Amino acid sequence: MTGSFEFMFEAAAYFSVCAFFYWVSKYWQYVMIPTIILALIGSFVTAVFLPESPRYLISRNMFDKARDVFELIHTYNIRKRNRRA
Repeated sequence: MTGSFEFMFEAAAYFSVCAFFYWVSKYWQYVMIPTIILALIGSFVTAVFLPESPRYLISRNMFDKARDVFELIHTYNIRKRNRRA
């Protein structure tokens, strides 16, 4: 889910930067600089707030942390199911 948000953020950033350079500025060589910066910010935010995968934690014998991640997933799924009902 978080990866999807990262890709949507990156696509929105790329679109907004392209629109700016298309309508405001004619210097297309600078298009990639703000896009890369925004993508790096999005990747950093994702890496900070994304929990480790339960499979990875179990393989490292971190069972308590894996259980916490499973509880987080369970809580998210219950809230999502309750919104649909």
